[in-house]
This record gives sequence, C-alpha cells and structure tokens, in this order.
Amino acid sequence: MTQTAASASIKYWIVSAILAALLVLAWDRFLLESIMVPTGSMEPTILSGERLLVWKWPTQLKRFDIVVVRIPGKQHRYIKRVIGLPGEQVVLREGYRVEINGRPLPLAADNFPGRFREQEPGSGRVHVLQAVKLPRTPHEAKFGQEPGFCLGPDEYFVLGDNRWHSEDSRVFGQVRRQEIDGVAWRIWLSLDPCASHKLRWERVGLKLQ
Repeated sequence: MTQTAASASIKYWIVSAILAALLVLAWDRFLLESIMVPTGSMEPTILSGERLLVWKWPTQLKRFDIVVVRIPGKQHRYIKRVIGLPGEQVVLREGYRVEINGRPLPLAADNFPGRFREQEPGSGRVHVLQAVKLPRTPHEAKFGQEPGFCLGPDEYFVLGDNRWHSEDSRVFGQVRRQEIDGVAWRIWLSLDPCASHKLRWERVGLKLQ
C-alpha cells in the first residue's frame, strides 16, 4: 500500500468513526433515551431499579402510555401512565377507581391481592395497577372531589400504577404536552436494589404496556 493510499484509508476510518459517534449521540439525545426508575410508584408494571428505553418523539400520546414527565421547579423527572387526555374530566374514587367524563374505566381483579386490571373501553388496552392503601396518604383529600380534574386542550392527567404510593397529577396537577419527554418502550436492565442489585433476568427485554 502506498503512502497516499494508507493516508486515505486512515482518513476514511477517522471520518467513519466520527460519523458513527455522531449517530450514537443523535440516537441517544434525540430518538431513544435510557431512564432509570429509582422508586416503586409504577409497580407492578415497573420495579425499582429498572432501566427503560424511552422513545423521545412519539407521534401521538394514547391513554395508558407510560411517559417521562418534566415538572417545572422539580429537579428530577417522573415515570407515570397517561390516564386523562386533553379535554376530558377525570375523577378518582377510593383513591384508585378512575372515571373519565363520568364513566368508570372497567376494573377486574388480578391474580394477586390488591391488584386490578384496568381497561380502556373500545381499544382493548389493559394494564395492571396496585391499590394497597396506606394511612395518611398526602393527596387523599383530592380523591373523588367534584368536578375532579378538567383538562385543557393540551393537558394530560398522569398516575402511577401503584396508586397509593405515587406522586403524580394528584399532587403536581395536569401536565402539558411540552412537559412530556417521551414514551417508555422496554425494560433493558432490571437490578434488584434489595438483593445486592441482583440481575432479574426474567424482566430484561419486557415490552411495557
């Protein structure tokens, strides 16, 4: 190989490496993001210590999407589930039963005590929520109050799946579309903080729903 050819080859690999690095940076910053969940507010769907892959540019938000939320004045972001959509009225009964425009979201008992399967009529979308009550829940006074939460044309109501152990729209109010950073897609890593960060193999790769 001549010196000119060697120089061209080196330049080619340098340019390729730079382009690859820029692609990875763009992918992480603008398309897909890794988020760590430090609390159990989304149990049983998401466990404490899990890392999620988040799509940062969802085309349209739907009910029951799991989203990353930025709240003005808060240093950390939240992982919550979209329950109320723009223009809807949301009321909670007993701390976990949701009414949308006066109609309850259907609940069915799950296989574990204190867990229910919440369904969106018409779409077939369903997820599991946990409703084990603790005394002195700080936002309990807002449960079931009329007129509930009336959402504007660009506002969403979000809740944790662990309904009695979640700081969510009952505390910080409705969230605007511009405050939602993306939709959680899959669990790519699950470490148990109560068992010396043991890897929970059975949860790696699970698609969130």
